[in-house]
Amino acid sequence: MHERMEVEGSVGRLKGRLIHHSYRSLDDYWRKLRRYAEWNAMEARRRGVRVSAIQMIFHPGLRFLKAYLAQGGFLDGGHGLVVSLLTAIYAAAKDIRIWEMQQRGAE
Repeated sequence: MHERMEVEGSVGRLKGRLIHHSYRSLDDYWRKLRRYAEWNAMEARRRGVRVSAIQMIFHPGLRFLKAYLAQGGFLDGGHGLVVSLLTAIYAAAKDIRIWEMQQRGAE
């Protein structure tokens, strides 16, 4: 994913905000969500991460609050709300995938 960046030439400083559109459509987002949730869940399990029922219940809501309130998603109107909700859905998908692997005893 975004492990590192390689640049040819000099590097400067950005004087404004960087707008990064990482998906073209909602369909594109769903495909990436599933793929990234799978990759990150597998990596988390390799590191020994476990997920409890409490975490599966509360983590998505906390991710929503972080994205919407703490990171200023509310400033972007409806778009910020949707992105914050999708962030929560991603957190749930990843946690559920980790839990599923736990149940099967997969490493």
